[in-house]
Order: sequence, then structure tokens, then C-alpha cells
Amino acid sequence: MAIEKTPIDSTGDKFKSVSTPSTNGTICNAVIGPKFVVPIIFIPGIMGSNVESLGGKKVWFPANGALSGLGSVAYGALFRSARDRQTELDPETTQVSYNGDIKFNKEDKVGISEEVARARGWGSVWWKGYGPGLMFLERYLNHELIEASGLPDFSNNSFKGSEPWKAFTATNESGADASSLTEIWNPAKAFELLDLEGFENLADYAFPVFAEGYNWLQNNKESAEKIATRMNTVVKAQVAKEFPKASFHKFIVVTHSMGGLVGRSLINEPSVSSDILGVVHGVMPASGAPTVYKRLATGWDGFKTTGAVLDAVAKYVFGASAAKLIPVLANSPGGMSLLPFTNFMTTNESNPNTKIKPWLRLVARNLNGDVITATLPKSDPYDEIYSDQTSWWQMVDMGKLDPTGAIRGIDVPEPPLPTTGSVVGLGGVPEAPDPDSLDAENDAELLLSNKLINTIGVVQQFQDSISNSYHANTFAHYGRDPEHLAFNEVVWETEQRIDIQNENDLINYTGIPKSNEESTIDPVTGIQKMPTINAYPWQSRLFEKDGERRILRRGASDVVFKLNIKPNKVTGFGDGTVCHQSAEDVNRESAKQVFVINGYEHSASYGNEEVLKSVLYSVAKLVNQA
Repeated sequence: MAIEKTPIDSTGDKFKSVSTPSTNGTICNAVIGPKFVVPIIFIPGIMGSNVESLGGKKVWFPANGALSGLGSVAYGALFRSARDRQTELDPETTQVSYNGDIKFNKEDKVGISEEVARARGWGSVWWKGYGPGLMFLERYLNHELIEASGLPDFSNNSFKGSEPWKAFTATNESGADASSLTEIWNPAKAFELLDLEGFENLADYAFPVFAEGYNWLQNNKESAEKIATRMNTVVKAQVAKEFPKASFHKFIVVTHSMGGLVGRSLINEPSVSSDILGVVHGVMPASGAPTVYKRLATGWDGFKTTGAVLDAVAKYVFGASAAKLIPVLANSPGGMSLLPFTNFMTTNESNPNTKIKPWLRLVARNLNGDVITATLPKSDPYDEIYSDQTSWWQMVDMGKLDPTGAIRGIDVPEPPLPTTGSVVGLGGVPEAPDPDSLDAENDAELLLSNKLINTIGVVQQFQDSISNSYHANTFAHYGRDPEHLAFNEVVWETEQRIDIQNENDLINYTGIPKSNEESTIDPVTGIQKMPTINAYPWQSRLFEKDGERRILRRGASDVVFKLNIKPNKVTGFGDGTVCHQSAEDVNRESAKQVFVINGYEHSASYGNEEVLKSVLYSVAKLVNQA
């Protein structure tokens, strides 16, 4: 009878065992290295990459523990001013950092050293949010494809795959049940388990997991270009070092949130496009997110709104108020690319099963008490909403865009601290303004206006370039969870009665009664006199309070529009950040499979076991379709 042993030592594909007399044969089960390598390229979401200044100063390193989280909150809330944010979080003076935390515990059984993980870029991403997912994929794609307690014996159709693989591989031993899994993963198309042959094929491959952080402040097209360069240099070099006898096959790209937009740009990069086997998108705002507009009006959402642990810290670090958030987000082409695309379609309460284009709603009552509703965009959100700088509902408060004066080319001093008992404004009659200074001020404001318009232009160009860009081999997953609501629309509403008659009046409302807006004929000259609407300071208190728009009304009390600060309970199903209406844009005929998996909030999706299992399944299907 033969005695089965494992080799006592191995070097490369050479193995040492113990010889025995011919009368007592020994079978040595030895696992040789892979034939092919398929690197997994993980691209994180916005704020999920570590960012430093060009000089190496940490400017965005998300907290990885309770103590560091409290420190970040305290620093962001008490010491990081709007000026500091504009200076430190500038897309032109920052870069991705690869020096973030990597924390392995013995029970993680990740299978690689911290040194290898750092060489694969794991230090470029937020460890608390992405570390568990990176370790899971590395562990079960490479080191525990099969049960540690035994070696597979495919000769008798035996299956000894590790626990995650048993959930979706069709064999007698696995106990996988397609109907049960369908209830959990909610596939958009006909669902088939992975068959035994498909599982066996994985034995020929290695799937080293790489993390590719990026500077999410910059244009996402630039980020895609930089990732493509790293894939062809750093990643391929590391693959050759770790697997010298295996052949590089192709890449599989796995994304989270805004990383999906970067990934959709990446597949169009000529240097890597032919080398990408497929893409797995996770919780991607595929056609943008109205929550970006909402955040510019109120500051970053906190935990109470999104349910995201990251947002409990990000609220203070990124900007808890519009004044602190706007100088960063509105000057960031990367962050602003999350605004709703031209093809964004949402739903409303009156007919939640019918898609509609407008996602910005303005609601008021006319003088008779009738409700008047205006909706935008009609066709083009870039001109109609994002670039608008004159309407009461405009997205960006231009007075908060440039607290340092750098955009306008002027030096804005730090605001003085208030002095107890000081009196302001009693210095006599002010002198007439110098015409030259007025010209300079106008020029500065024009620079500011052009900066926003140019940023929106970059956003439009990027969104147009990826609007219909999906890899032919695309798998995806997202949430449509009633327990994790997200903004699928933005609503400004007032209960006050105002002098309007129709939608157009509401959109262009300035607080001036209609009777005063009408043109008149000068009785002396006979020339028609146009109304002097712009001379009336209706905007003087417009941005007085976050989440409100206060319009100075002639001859009456101010009109106050308030922003709905909670997502719609009927139509806002999602993951706390991305509404399902945007996420399901990936659910196209060309997609191989799309899963709707609930039970997590947005930033923690790659810590959810069902999500991670679906990624394993997607990777296996992609390899078997090659």
C-alpha cells in the first residue's frame, strides 16, 4: 500500500521528499506553480486613496482606528480652515501616497508579507475600508482555493474547494444551491453556478491582488492614464518577480464607487485596453449622484444621513459646512465628475416605476396657495445647473470658492478675530470707489467665474467620454436597500406664498413682485423702460445658512427655501450614498451579470461577505470566458 506524503521542501518547481523501498511506494503530492498570471487591479472610490502634497506631507489619510478618527475629527473641526483646505487639497499640488497603513493579523491568513503587499500598492488605499477585501481576495484566489485540510482529487469528481467557493460551485459535495443564492444576490440575468470544470481551470492561474490608489482631486482621465502606466511598469515588473516561470495573461479590474468611473476611462487607454480581460464594478454611481449638489449646499453628509462610518469622520475632515467643502470639492474635477451625467434618470413618488430626467425640484406656492413645481435639467445639466451663477438655486456659492484668493490672483488675509466691544461701520461717509479698483475687482470675479466654468467643462468632457464606456466582459454589484437610503433627487421647498404663476417664474424668482417687473413706457420720451431687477439686492442674504436659500423680498418678509436633507423614503433605495437609479445604469444588455446585494452601507461594501463571494464568482467566470 502506498503512503501519501507531502514534500518536505521545495524550490521553485523542484520538490524533495523521502524515498522508501520499492516494496513500500510513496506518493508525493506536490503543487507546482501557476502557468499564467492574471493580476487583479483594485481601484478604490473617492477619498479611498491616500493623498499627500508633492513635498510628502499627508493631506488625506483616512483614519484606520478610533483614536486616529477622533484626532482627524478634532483637527478638521477646530484647526483646518477653508483656506487650509483649498491650499492643502489642491489637485495641482497633490499626489497619491503609497505609505498608508497595512495591518496584518495572524488570523487574517492573507498568504503574503507586508513587504509584498506594499510592493503591490496596498499602502495607497484606505486600510480600514479596503484592507479586509484585499486580504479576502488574495487569500481565496491564491492561497486557499482549496481546503487546507486536503488536496483535491479531480479523478473521482471530488470537490475540496474552500468555504467561499462551495457557495457557488455546482458539485455534489459543495451543496451550492442556485435558487438560494439567487435570493441573496438578486442577479439581473439568468444565473448559473460555477461548474466543476470552471473551478478546475483556476488551478492554472495566479491572481495576485494589486491596489491602485489615485489622486481623486484630479481629472479622473489623468488618474486612468497614470494607473495604465503603473500596470505596464510596476505591476508587470512585480508579477515577473513573484512568478518568474508563469506567463502574464491579462488584467482583471475590480472597482469601488468612483473608481468605477476611473475604470471605465482606463479600458479606453490604448496601452492597456487589449490587456484587460474584464471588469467587476462595485457600488458605482454609473450615471452620477445628486448627492454631490446636496453636499455643496450643506457640507459633507454625516453618519446620521448616510449611515457610513467613513462619513462620521469625513464630515469634519473634508468639510462639515459649505464654506469648508466648496473650496475643495468645487475645485476638484475628480470629485465633481460624480455629478449626475446627462443620461442620469431618476424616479419620483407619483410614479416610482417610470424613469424621468429632472432630478432638481423647486417647490413653492403662488399667491392663491396653489403648488408650483419646477424641475431641472430639461436637457443639459452642465449649462442649466452646474455652471449657473445667477439663480437663487445655483449649485455653488461663488463667495466660498476661493478663500485664499489664489484663483483670483489676489491676497486675501486671514479673517480677523472679533474684538469684544468693537464697533464696525461708524467711520463716517465712505469715499467713492476708485474706478481702477472696480475694474480690478471685476477682472478677479471673472477669473473666479471662468474657473468654475472650466472645471465643469472638464467634467462634461470626461463624463461624455465614459457615458457609454463599458467593457465587453463586465460584472457588477450594487445595493437597492430600503435600509440605506440615498439621494435620487434634490428638493428646494418653501411653504410661503410668493408672486409666481408658473414654473419659469419659480426658476427665475428674484423676490420682486410681478407688477414691478413689467416694462413701462416713459411718458416724456416714449422709450420703453426695462425693469432694474439686477439693481435690487435680492441675493444679499442668499447663502446666509447652509441648507437654506434666503431671498430678500421687496415689500415683504424674506422668502426662505429649505433643502430636504433626508433622502426620499419611497424612491431613494440604495447604499446610503449611491441611489439605485444611478447604480443600475450598469445593468445593460452587454453586461455579463449584475447582482443587487443589500445589507451594507456604501463605504463598507467590500467588507460584506456576500459581495466578496460575488467578486470571486465574477473573477472565475471571467477567466473561464477567456
